[in-house]
Amino acid sequence: MALGHHAHIMKTPKALAKIVMQIYHTMYLALRGESCLYVNGAIHINTENLSFSEHNFGDDVNLPLVEALTGQKAIPYKFTFGTRTKDVFLIIGSIIEDYSLPNAVIWGAGLIDIPSKKITPPRKVCAVRGPLTRAELLKQDIACPEVYGDPAILLPAIYRPGVSKKYRLGIIPHVADKKLPAVQQLIQTLPPDDATLIDMEKYGHWRLLLDRLCECETIISSSLHGVVLADAYQIPNRWVEFSDNVTGAGFKFRDYYAGSGRSITTPLPIKDSLPSYHELITAAAAWEHPRFNYQALLAACPLPLRHDLKLDFAPSA
Repeated sequence: MALGHHAHIMKTPKALAKIVMQIYHTMYLALRGESCLYVNGAIHINTENLSFSEHNFGDDVNLPLVEALTGQKAIPYKFTFGTRTKDVFLIIGSIIEDYSLPNAVIWGAGLIDIPSKKITPPRKVCAVRGPLTRAELLKQDIACPEVYGDPAILLPAIYRPGVSKKYRLGIIPHVADKKLPAVQQLIQTLPPDDATLIDMEKYGHWRLLLDRLCECETIISSSLHGVVLADAYQIPNRWVEFSDNVTGAGFKFRDYYAGSGRSITTPLPIKDSLPSYHELITAAAAWEHPRFNYQALLAACPLPLRHDLKLDFAPSA
């Protein structure tokens, strides 16, 4: 985002940062509002540089993905002064329960667990992450088509890293797991030249994280979007569990797997005992290939896609 590239400061208090971004977006919308798209979800300010990156890649990537697909500016809705008329898009993340609005348009988002409250009915649901999310929406009389997929699977259509394989194994802990002793112990037991840790929080530019991902021959991840990205780039991978810190007891993983034509319901547990390097490689290599319906997901897309967009989903080299 343009502002984040120029506003390098030590750290801004969150409340002040929000006001600054609201004023900035108000000015931007006044000048170029017709060419902007509102995106809602768990998008956070990096208060060190007033950008929307380096907080949690699975949330942050909403903005660059929307901008690449449409050629239009994507603005985080909660960092504006709001609107009740223009569409507000919910795209990537387990965000429907907390971020749905009367003018929301949902395309690919999901639930983090069985809802604990009544969901605000959106303007339209075009697609959701998986059938578990759809079933819960239907229970609340929210119309939802049988179109599934996390739009992060479209990232290879906008960026293909030109990197070679460097590591046999990449480890992607959820941001809630990365400081756990189990994660640190695992890293210490693995060959440093063969294994690498990929940080979903402090990753630099979003393309750099995808570069690091594609340097790996296999991936293990307790982050859903570590799994999604590995699937998208055709990298064998395995869902693992380092702790009970990840909200939802696996609901979002099961939802995503069911939406991609698989019946995986349990992770490989690492919190109680550390598997060997060979066991981790073997578990990831036993990857079940996802069966994405790209055509249905794209046909349901409510975004104004660029006319020159080349959607090529051939496997990465």
